[in-house]
Amino acid sequence: WMFPVDDEGYYTSDKDSHYIEALHTMEDMKEQGKIRTIGVSNFNRMQLTECVNAAKKHPVTVVQNEIHPYFQQKDFVDFCQMHKIQVQAFSPLGSADRPAAFVKDSDPPAVFNNPVLKATG
Repeated sequence: WMFPVDDEGYYTSDKDSHYIEALHTMEDMKEQGKIRTIGVSNFNRMQLTECVNAAKKHPVTVVQNEIHPYFQQKDFVDFCQMHKIQVQAFSPLGSADRPAAFVKDSDPPAVFNNPVLKATG
């Protein structure tokens, strides 16, 4: 499973560190030539704003988030464009392979099952 659990099976998280510490470490790594760009994944606008404001010398230049026709996140994408942050979409065709426990009846159909797209061949 993708989330860490303790010995009793409860979800765990690192409450002693903050992603801004990781950002500053990545900036140091960029200074040392160990990485070319700084990127984050699954950040919301508030977290990304914090990164923009906290960057000392090397800003975040790419963010990978779920974006597809049914979940376009236009305001988020506009914010990224305004701050010269490239947006990389994961699940650009939706998340059809989600575990059944996370699928709701109210969810839109999988993008690749959209009748308009199917009609294009």
